[in-house]
Parts: sequence; C-alpha cells; structure tokens
Amino acid sequence: MASQHGSPELTVHSSTSDTASGPATDVGSEPVTIQMSGPNVVVRSTVRIDRAATEAVVHLLNSSATSEVVVVIDPEQIRCSDAFASTPAQVAELRCCTRPQCRPRDVTTVGDGVVRVAGEQSWWTIDIGAGRFVQSDHPLDVRFLGDDAWVALQGVWITAVKLTVATADGALVSGYRARAGERCTRRLAG
Repeated sequence: MASQHGSPELTVHSSTSDTASGPATDVGSEPVTIQMSGPNVVVRSTVRIDRAATEAVVHLLNSSATSEVVVVIDPEQIRCSDAFASTPAQVAELRCCTRPQCRPRDVTTVGDGVVRVAGEQSWWTIDIGAGRFVQSDHPLDVRFLGDDAWVALQGVWITAVKLTVATADGALVSGYRARAGERCTRRLAG
C-alpha cells in the first residue's frame, strides 16, 4: 500500500474476538502505521496501540539496528509534522565507529504501546500511544508510574547507536544505546 505521498506504507491491523459473543470484529482504526518518510522509517501510532502492534514496532526497532536506518516514533498525542518526521536528524548517529561489530541490546515490550530501550547510562521507557517517556537508572514497572513521572514528547529518533527524544516543549534529550555482548557493553546504570 502507498501513502498519499507515494511512500510505501505498512499498516498493522489487529482484531479482537470473543467466542462467547460472536465472531472477531475489527478494532475500528489501525493502531500503528509504518511508512518511509524521506530517509526515515516513521511509526505513527494511535492511542489504541495493542500488544500485537507494539510487538511489530519492537521487531522493526530490533531489525533496524543492523542497518543505517533512523526509526522515528510519531506519537498520537502531539503529532509530528511530515517535515519533522522526514528530515534527516542531525541528532542521530547511524554507526558506531569505535565498535562496528557491536549491536545494541534489543528493545523490549513492557506493555500495550510501551517499549523499553537500554541506554548506556539509563533506561528509556517510551509510551508510544500516549506520546510520553521516562528516563530512569533502572528498569521500571510502568504500572507503578504516576502521570507526573512521564515527560510529553513530540517525537523519538532511534538508531543502532543513539536515542533522541524531542520533548513537547522543544528540548532534545539524547543518549547512547547499550551494546549487546560482553566485549561491547559498558556498565548500565542501576
């Protein structure tokens, strides 16, 4: 399928079924759309992102780690403009020059619409559907995070080397991703 701009587009659909009440029904709108926008792969989400769509995003992030691709997460709450999402980000480093054989630790799913990325100095928990993130010294259980712990975001750039968040107030927060393997990994905080 192609988007209105002619870029390839993949929409992740999910359905729910309730055997007691009848056949599967469509959720109503796509929980996530993945498309090329300029040089970037852009993930556009809705608030209704479910576990299956979250797993698709995690798979995309882990697969993109072996290529020179920037994945931009565009949350529902504060929509990125197409120009913002498609511009090559100066904040994104694509390759690790000092450790070219190392790959980053895998991104994991921690809830419906919520992913966790290990950084070299901290853990990044990103709520894709709600457009917010938390940076912490150790992995946090998202069920125990209050609304005041989250920071609203405008977009996230993720490469094999670096994470950068543009917050809703225009600030940029960046960090390097933790590497997989004993020879590559620096000690994580916490």
